[in-house]
Amino acid sequence: MLPPATALAEIAALREQLQQPLQHEQHTLRLDVSLGIARAVDLPGETSSRVLRGADTAMYKVKKGREAFSYLATRADAYADPVNGRRAGRGGTHLPARAA
Repeated sequence: MLPPATALAEIAALREQLQQPLQHEQHTLRLDVSLGIARAVDLPGETSSRVLRGADTAMYKVKKGREAFSYLATRADAYADPVNGRRAGRGGTHLPARAA
């Protein structure tokens, strides 16, 4: 297991690499990357679905400017309602639908 600072440094390096401009034909493509960070070790006892929900929530907090990049998901993030119009149970989501 990597210490949090080491893990965050590696994730920051990955983000930097992913944001490098790309040349395609005559165009320079500039990419922006949104990453959410959740470490299972920081959320002991949570299911992988909850850890993924935490990462998703963390990503949107950073993307919307409520937190700075390298924000680590908390247990509250793992239990947050779906964000940005995502619905539990929709194809591609990671939590089962809740009863209405």
